[in-house]
Amino acid sequence: MSAENGGNAIVRVSSNKRKFGYVDYTKHRLHEGYPEVVISALGTAIADAVSVVELLKNQGVVEVKKICTSRAQFDDVRSTTTDKIEVVVVKSPDFDAIYDQQQKDREIAKARAEADEADDE
Repeated sequence: MSAENGGNAIVRVSSNKRKFGYVDYTKHRLHEGYPEVVISALGTAIADAVSVVELLKNQGVVEVKKICTSRAQFDDVRSTTTDKIEVVVVKSPDFDAIYDQQQKDREIAKARAEADEADDE
């Protein structure tokens, strides 16, 4: 899902995985101290990468620093050209407070689910 590149984390978005997985992964990388996260996608996954960035922006946890688009040339059996997008995001000024609150909310929801499960037994 990710690799490190010169101090930045790279999140490679695929069209066959859940978008919220990429959203959470990006937030965790920023929380771990990466100054920037590059959200990257090829071809049909570009729309999913844009959705991931929009979800992060709507949560108020990131700001978009840079957007790059290009065409990548692949030399497999036949030479193919695929569109590529890279969106560089950085923490918003309120990132830490929002992230901490989201983690607390997640722990509360997990505890409730476990309590409900125990009550059902």
